[in-house]
Amino acid sequence: MHAIEADGVSQKFGRRKAVDNLSLTIHPGEVVGFIGLNGAGKTTTLRMLSGYMHPDSGSVQIFGCDTRAREFPAYTTVGMLPDDGEIRVTETAWENLMRAAEHSYVPKRDALRRGRELLLLLGLSDRADEPVREFSKGMKQRLAIAMGVINYPLLLVLDEPTSGLDVESVLLIRDVVREFKRRSVTILLTTHALEEAETLCDRVAILHEGRLAAFDTPVSLRERVPYEPVLK
Repeated sequence: MHAIEADGVSQKFGRRKAVDNLSLTIHPGEVVGFIGLNGAGKTTTLRMLSGYMHPDSGSVQIFGCDTRAREFPAYTTVGMLPDDGEIRVTETAWENLMRAAEHSYVPKRDALRRGRELLLLLGLSDRADEPVREFSKGMKQRLAIAMGVINYPLLLVLDEPTSGLDVESVLLIRDVVREFKRRSVTILLTTHALEEAETLCDRVAILHEGRLAAFDTPVSLRERVPYEPVLK
């Protein structure tokens, strides 16, 4: 069974086609990166491949379940970074994390155990009881990742998880991605740099104007593109 199978997926916003007839398969436990210029369709693609957005046409299956099906278990299957508004800066890191667990229907005992483990993994244990408004951007991003994986998902979606962060936070988040890969979590992420994709990903999808321009291993892509592109 594939982790994700997308068949002829398209999505329009008004007259603009954000994603155009995209088809691909992703294996369980694989880390797949999506790179492309701004407006290439990366975020829209991730939202459709994770079941958070239904395509205008085509289909997406996650671990054999159609994302349009009423029985698709999104809360227990998929982890995604929360929107900025979902992180309450007046609350502590622990309060935000427990609220995220409640929204994902994580049993209280599991939430307490997982919360402690995640804060330790993400270097936030000593700041758990501080209001988030006192956090740096990197710390808020680490908290967001903890909130996104409190349900211990089979599929983790990270939209530019290291963008604009300090070096320490970038390295820590990359280590966290590797840790969840070690746990056989399937991971989708977007990035602007092939170098980061090469560091983290098993395969990389290059999107151009909503179409899948290439989908291969980082080594194979680097052989075809002999310089290091940074896409903005």
